[in-house]
Amino acid sequence: MLTLMDAFAQAVEDARQRLIRAEGGRNISHRELARRAGVNHRTLSYNLNPDRPATGRRIDRELIAALARVLQPFTTEEELVRAAQVAAGYQVREPEFPDLGSAVTRYLNDDDVPESEKRRLRARLADVLADEMRKAAENRNGQ
Repeated sequence: MLTLMDAFAQAVEDARQRLIRAEGGRNISHRELARRAGVNHRTLSYNLNPDRPATGRRIDRELIAALARVLQPFTTEEELVRAAQVAAGYQVREPEFPDLGSAVTRYLNDDDVPESEKRRLRARLADVLADEMRKAAENRNGQ
């Protein structure tokens, strides 16, 4: 039987899987995640239970903040809040300016991304930064 997770449970699970990979593949159970976050494991299990309705529920802000602290840099509090809003049934718009720094960090920390792709991104970012620094220096010097 296929059980669908709500948006919040899915966001936490995705970040937990990235954390597991970052820690060398050692499993991090929901109980361990709760311990690290300093929350009751029953509270966490209740909020991540796939048998709960996928929409129309409220997730406590303190739980979101505690999980965000543990799951950094694999997710942000803003992303978990947005997922909790979706789980509550709200229509959520994507931010106009996403947190590109967090997205780049997650990408570079993702073990599923080949090293060659990571090197290519680093090189491209270095080129963009060098170009912008050159332009800023020219503007300061009146050129």
